[in-house]
Amino acid sequence: MEWLGRLNTVAAAALPCAAGWVLIATAPDVTSILVGRLLTGVAAGLGTSAGVVYITEVAKPELRGSLISICPSLASLGMLLVYGEGAVVGWRAAAWSSLAYVLLPVLPVLLWLPESPSWLVAKGRTEDAERALAWLTGKQAAAVKQQVASMVKSQDVRAAPANNMRLRLRTFLQPCGYKPLLILFGLFLIQQFSGIYITLFYAVNFFKDVGSSLDPRLATVLVGAARFTMSLCNTGLLKRFGRRPLCMVSGLGMAACMAVSGYFTLHLRNGGEHGAWVPVACVLLYVCTSMIGFLNIPWTMTAELFPTEIRGIAHGIVISVAHLIMFGAVWSYRSLLLIFGGPHGVQWFFAANSLFGTVFVWLFLPETHKVSLNDIQDYFFTNTIYITKKKKKQYENSAQNMAHSLPLMGSAKA
Repeated sequence: MEWLGRLNTVAAAALPCAAGWVLIATAPDVTSILVGRLLTGVAAGLGTSAGVVYITEVAKPELRGSLISICPSLASLGMLLVYGEGAVVGWRAAAWSSLAYVLLPVLPVLLWLPESPSWLVAKGRTEDAERALAWLTGKQAAAVKQQVASMVKSQDVRAAPANNMRLRLRTFLQPCGYKPLLILFGLFLIQQFSGIYITLFYAVNFFKDVGSSLDPRLATVLVGAARFTMSLCNTGLLKRFGRRPLCMVSGLGMAACMAVSGYFTLHLRNGGEHGAWVPVACVLLYVCTSMIGFLNIPWTMTAELFPTEIRGIAHGIVISVAHLIMFGAVWSYRSLLLIFGGPHGVQWFFAANSLFGTVFVWLFLPETHKVSLNDIQDYFFTNTIYITKKKKKQYENSAQNMAHSLPLMGSAKA
């Protein structure tokens, strides 16, 4: 992202992804399938990370959350399509169809979309940034020049870390670097061990474990449909409501669903004859409530909390750690069943983590809804070593004005 740019990275990701799906579709053995899966995984990391950063940098503050949430919405649509294809056609045909999903979106990226103005300004390409901003916003030339000049001025304040890799890495030791990292690491840890992706990846096994008689394939399609439907609703919710209230409502709803599901799962395992439908309904409601906040919002905030000069690197670090945590959580599912004495105990464990996540959000998560990236950056840059005393005073004033909407840090000197 820092070298090629945001959009070129998205386009470059299509190459290993296409190669991976061709290898899977034509695989003569298991090894070929694994290599193809590795290539598609690499491509997913490249393309989605760059896409989220691009949207973060070009979107208006009031639309940023909604637009970024389209990414998991499309992921949900992809899962639903492939779940449906897997229930009807063979896996080779599903792999060939996935190739089309990869290649068709690359054309508009290469032919029409302009590069991120923030990245162009960081590279000193102000004229290109003006053209890109004019295309994206439709503003008159004078307004575009003024906005780009403001971006250049903001970049100049942090020119040292932006132009030197060693100093850029040192930015992670400043509040603008380590505080967002700690917040997001904690958020993803809670997200994964509240059971969201375990439930999605083990949908068939999960429904069997809770004692459901529902057909496993139908159950998987229902989970995919619930996720996709709620992801569309989430796009509208993020436009109207802040990140913090959505996450807290989501955490409380997830906790309630898992607590009730765990109770009825234990009831059925002890020979109960009534309420066999309750765990299924609770799991579907759990998926719906997770889509309101805890499943989507952490991914939408991975880029907007960081300043421009480390945004690409920081986003990559956060996404990498998030996927490592996801791997650990999904891999631990069978161990959790043994530790907590069965599926009912695991569901209560998920409920407890969801409640803890609600408290974590209330105490630590900053509210960024309708807050511009520059204001977020100015707030986090207060008291760092890369600003002059005069500019520092301006940042402190800006931070004091934002304290009510970014509760994590309290005052500028906290």
